[in-house]
Parts: sequence; structure tokens; C-alpha cells
Amino acid sequence: MSDVRATQALGDLYKLFVNLVYESYPSNADGTLVAAHAVAWNWGGWIEMIAVDTITEPFWLVGAKFPSETASSKGLIEVGIGLAPLEVAKFSYPFVYLHEAAFILPIPIPVPANSRVVARHANATGGNGKYLKVLIAKGL
Repeated sequence: MSDVRATQALGDLYKLFVNLVYESYPSNADGTLVAAHAVAWNWGGWIEMIAVDTITEPFWLVGAKFPSETASSKGLIEVGIGLAPLEVAKFSYPFVYLHEAAFILPIPIPVPANSRVVARHANATGGNGKYLKVLIAKGL
């Protein structure tokens, strides 16, 4: 690749990411309590993380964070989109120990503008919920 083409490619890449913004939802410090089912390894109900029409541009799910966990446990978190009762899972994340843990997806998941984002939880003991925040990117 010539120097001119390489410089142009870097400029194009910069333009692509110059408006990129990462955010976490909900904006409160602790996140939202995502309850598990009373029976071990059964999904709890979907809990709203981002209300419909909150983000008015296309965005990407990039990960999640457990902001206030202090106890160890085993379980699954599933994040999806859609209105009740038609939620569709977009990713699941298994965990063994959470102490203010966060994870980033290897490939962001595109989400249409104005979408409702939800989460649910299953664990090894049943009943205990986890506080969760969803990490998103917008501006691409």
C-alpha cells in the first residue's frame, strides 16, 4: 500500500471512530437487580435495562458489568432486546465468581434505534438476584 493510500485509510478509520461513545445503563451506581427463578438453573423473568425510545440512534451491545457484587456464585446472565412478551436473547454470559466484574463481547451486537434492552438471570442456587449494568457503544 502506498503512503498516500495508507494515510487515507488511517484518516477514514479515524472518522469512523471519532464519534464513538461508550455508556452504561442504567446510569445509577448499582445497576438493576436482575432476579433469578426460585428454582436453580431456571431463567428468571426479563427485567428492563434500557426502556424503549431511550436511545434514539442505532447502538451496539458491547458487554455488561456487575457493579456491586461481593459474593461468589455460579450462574448465567442473558441480555436481549424486544417488547414483552417477545424478547429475543442476544447473548448469554456464564459466571463463576463476581466481584465487581465486567466483560466485553469479542464482537459488538448491533441494536436498532429505540430498542428496549432486557436481561435475565439463572443460577446454581435459585432465588438470588444479581445487580447488572449493560455496556453499549453508539456513534459509529
